[in-house]
Amino acid sequence: MFKGFIKKNITIENYEYKIFLKKQIVLAKEYPRLIIVSYLPVKETIKLIKISISTIKKYTTIPYELWVIDNNSPIKNLKWLLRQKGINLVLNRKTPKPPDDKFRESYSNGIALEIARQLVDPETKYFMTLHQDIAVCNNSWLEFLLSKFNDKTKAVGVRLDRKRVTDGVLHVLGYIVDLQIILKNKLSFIPHLPEYDVGDKLIVDLKNMGYEIHASPNTLWEPELVEKIDNNSPLKTLKADRSFNDEGNIFFLHLGRGVLKSQKDSNYFNKTIIEVWYKIIKRYYL
Repeated sequence: MFKGFIKKNITIENYEYKIFLKKQIVLAKEYPRLIIVSYLPVKETIKLIKISISTIKKYTTIPYELWVIDNNSPIKNLKWLLRQKGINLVLNRKTPKPPDDKFRESYSNGIALEIARQLVDPETKYFMTLHQDIAVCNNSWLEFLLSKFNDKTKAVGVRLDRKRVTDGVLHVLGYIVDLQIILKNKLSFIPHLPEYDVGDKLIVDLKNMGYEIHASPNTLWEPELVEKIDNNSPLKTLKADRSFNDEGNIFFLHLGRGVLKSQKDSNYFNKTIIEVWYKIIKRYYL
């Protein structure tokens, strides 16, 4: 069906997923693996994956493997993605079946990350989870995040959330974990809703094991940070999560709210938000 792809079956939680894999980059275990979970139900969402991939390619200055795990998007919406060079592309052609249908989106994201975990080199050190509606905008963004790892800190992210876990967890939209610890302790990205969303329990488990986490300042939970952004910056009024490095520079963006979550939501889809996002990032950062 997909020229140049290898067909594989992967079993997760007693359910077999038929995937197609195309590896275009293979690096040594010490280089980070960046994992974007993709779902492109309508043509507008293609702009999201274009922005995330394009900014990562432009602003990442150290070696990395970029993986895109697509969760059964319509084939007509995969054309741009299928043409991309320098990425490892995984097409999961079976829609995940969650224990509870109202948690379908979260469960699907967790399954995509578990598929990636099985496919990357098992000796990989750094494994980064990413949503498709993100952008990076600083040449040292990845080095900055990796610099926060030490003997105690084994998970580093762009945002801390306290919505479900009182003392906070890193949000899976952009965090890096030490994969060797994850594998050794058999931790999972699968959500356990309503208590834990995708990747939440993994972070809680790490903390319970005595490890520390590091989160960057972010405007979602610290809206006062917006005042520190230069008034002439196109990011000053952009309604998106903005993460800051130690020098006070924005290095990571997340569109978040307003993005189409599923085909069922099509009546509520706000095209303007994606259009504005796409135009601003393309004009000022690409």
